[in-house]
Order: sequence, then structure tokens, then C-alpha cells
Amino acid sequence: MIRLVDTQGHLHGVESFYHAKKRAEETGIFSIIAVGSDYESYMQTLEISGRYGSLVVYPALGLHPWNLERFQ
Repeated sequence: MIRLVDTQGHLHGVESFYHAKKRAEETGIFSIIAVGSDYESYMQTLEISGRYGSLVVYPALGLHPWNLERFQ
């Protein structure tokens, strides 16, 4: 099976991380770069980042252009 990296995983919005993890592993994903677009999603992304067996979740935090006015 080919090994894949999901480079833009929005895990902060999933109802069941367990099911998302299982689906990722079934499709050959071994790493997810989890992104957020605002403070709330950053906190959720940081909370779920880490190693889960064969799957590693890396957080990637930045400001989405749609949310820039809140930070001016």
C-alpha cells in the first residue's frame, strides 16, 4: 500500500476522531498536517496533535485571510 500524508486535515471539526483516524489508516495515510483557521480551531488542533499508533498528527497554525480583520 502506498503511504500518504494528508497535508490539510481539518480535524478540529470531526465528530469522531477515532473514526477519522481509522479511515486515514485504512487509506494509507500515516501522517496528517492538521490545520486551523481561528483561535478555537487552533486550540482543538493542538489538543489532538500527537502520535496515535501508526498515525502522527502535526499541527499547522496560521491566520486565514477571512479572519485577518479580527487581528488588526
